[in-house]
Amino acid sequence: SSKGPTWLIENEVSGLITALEDAKALAAAIGRVLGEAGLASQLADAGHAAYQARFSEPAVVEHYIELFKTVVR
Repeated sequence: SSKGPTWLIENEVSGLITALEDAKALAAAIGRVLGEAGLASQLADAGHAAYQARFSEPAVVEHYIELFKTVVR
């Protein structure tokens, strides 16, 4: 797998990560999303929640406030 998505996507929680250049694994992951009832919405919901927790405006502002608190001390 690529190192990029692993910090952003939790495998089997907010996405399905496959090895690079493994077409069969990618096809199997796509097949799971299409074939398993509710999997797509579970992954989407978990991905959205992770985004909100880490990258929404309130989350980013909170991170900056915490950073500024450590710099001011």
